[in-house]
Amino acid sequence: MACRKQADTAVTERLGRKVGYAAASALEGLRAPATELRYSGPIVSGAVIGLWPPHPFPEEAIAPCLPVRSALIRLDPPLV
Repeated sequence: MACRKQADTAVTERLGRKVGYAAASALEGLRAPATELRYSGPIVSGAVIGLWPPHPFPEEAIAPCLPVRSALIRLDPPLV
């Protein structure tokens, strides 16, 4: 598929905004960190459905994940 160049920056901004909203929507749908869904029983209302509320992970499951480190590295690659 051929790619056409777009000279109108308004189109680029509009499409970028759509991508940003889609990313924000995906993040909004995530559950809280260190939680899992656990089945807590049925709900009967015309049809039987399950209730899956979030529960925090136990401390012993989180402890091995805590020693996470990060570093900021500045790179200055040569411009070609």
